[in-house]
Amino acid sequence: HDPAVARRLSKSLGRVEATLIGVLGRGQEQGTIDGGRSPADLAKFLLCTIQGLRVLARAGAPEADLRKMADVALDALS
Repeated sequence: HDPAVARRLSKSLGRVEATLIGVLGRGQEQGTIDGGRSPADLAKFLLCTIQGLRVLARAGAPEADLRKMADVALDALS
């Protein structure tokens, strides 16, 4: 465990999460994203999903499976 790397990773993921919160909030305001959950909760869910998809892709998961998983995540927003 390298504390410097952990700080850099945390900062980077925090920026992605903040961006997602803003985008999701705008989508809720426009009615294109379900408003049943907070943008912050949805952002955490999507960030986790994105990271999981990246790991699975590097592990050799078939593209069709990755696309199906992404579709499920996107369906959760509507």
